[in-house]
Amino acid sequence: DHISLKVKSYVAYYNPERRTDTIGAMRFEDDSMVPRVYPGVIAIYDRQEQPKNGDYAIIAVGDESPTIRLYVEIDDIVSVLPMSPDYQGKTFPKSQAKAAAVKIIGKVIEFRREM
Repeated sequence: DHISLKVKSYVAYYNPERRTDTIGAMRFEDDSMVPRVYPGVIAIYDRQEQPKNGDYAIIAVGDESPTIRLYVEIDDIVSVLPMSPDYQGKTFPKSQAKAAAVKIIGKVIEFRREM
């Protein structure tokens, strides 16, 4: 499955230990991850890395726009959680992720904030 994203700007990223053709970046303006991630933060993510329990990931659920979420996996249950109590997380059996239209776009490998 492919998710179409509008490019507003580009971010330079270089790490000789990573393949750069699998790297993407997104700027987030919502406050769903405060106090860990604030609006305006740029998330650098790797499309080839699957998140593990406790990782931050770029995730889209259903028709929602992709956003940063904390990925929690316990046994066969997966939760994608915001940090702010003003937003609700989503929990589902791992086997039903496709039916729930959950798309993991990539694992966040770095956060950047402009000064």
